[in-house]
Amino acid sequence: MQGRLEGSFPIFPTVFDADGALDERGMREVVEFLAWGKADGTTVLAVASEGFALSDEEKGRVADTVLQAAAGRLPVVVTVNHYSGRVAAELARRAEAGGAAAVMALPPFFGTRPADLSGVRGFYAALAHAVSIPVIIQDHPVLTGVNLSPEFLAGLVKDVPGIRYIKLEAPQSPYKTARIKELLGDQVGVFGGMGGLVLLEELERGACGTMSSAALLELGEVCRLWRQGSRGQARRLFYDKCLPYVNFEIQLAVRHITKEVLWMAGVIASPHVRAPAPVTYDEVTRSQLRRLLAGLDLKVFRYRG
Repeated sequence: MQGRLEGSFPIFPTVFDADGALDERGMREVVEFLAWGKADGTTVLAVASEGFALSDEEKGRVADTVLQAAAGRLPVVVTVNHYSGRVAAELARRAEAGGAAAVMALPPFFGTRPADLSGVRGFYAALAHAVSIPVIIQDHPVLTGVNLSPEFLAGLVKDVPGIRYIKLEAPQSPYKTARIKELLGDQVGVFGGMGGLVLLEELERGACGTMSSAALLELGEVCRLWRQGSRGQARRLFYDKCLPYVNFEIQLAVRHITKEVLWMAGVIASPHVRAPAPVTYDEVTRSQLRRLLAGLDLKVFRYRG
């Protein structure tokens, strides 16, 4: 029986070679890196994983590669985003058969056509009925156009027992976390997102962890210190090393920074991001990143593989 998911579940970067093909060896090395860094788990095929830039066959290969490499050493959450609840359920069954600890999905949407709340309810019910592992709702209204109130989410969790976690993806998430916990208590675990930008505030409001950059192992240590009651140490580590990195990631480099840093540290052979991703990363940005990293002494640069 899988224990409670909590702590840092870094978003797993889909690794490509310099030509843009999947680099399975590189992905296996990222698993080794995360295990070495004592990550509490990892989340594959998410938005920041470039899951939207993969073919269906490639998504299966990525999930299989990570699950096989993890081999039970760290829990793997598999993202099963799809507009169709039937297809998402099929993806969820495959993930469970491969050893996933949980499945996560955005509310169904297509362009400017989000599902209504009845459709959202049916979608997650189909997911939960398809598998015995936990289902995680990823609440990301800016991306999906679907607004899920704390009251709606609480009702959904109560009505569908398989839904055991929510990932909140919004700057105001600490307030929403507090309201959800007020309504549900320990019936649901709440993960933060947004790169970990307001992680401390989320933890203080009852969050169980975060899903953020795979290159920033320090966020996992922040979560561990917080659980142990060492709140002052957690705050110092977060403000000294994590927040400058997270701010750079969100404001300047978006998802490019994770693979860029893993490449700088020698964990992967290429930081390639698939086109037509916005070209936000140039030599000036890279120079600024190197200058930032020089003062942070991050754990990623101590990995030797």
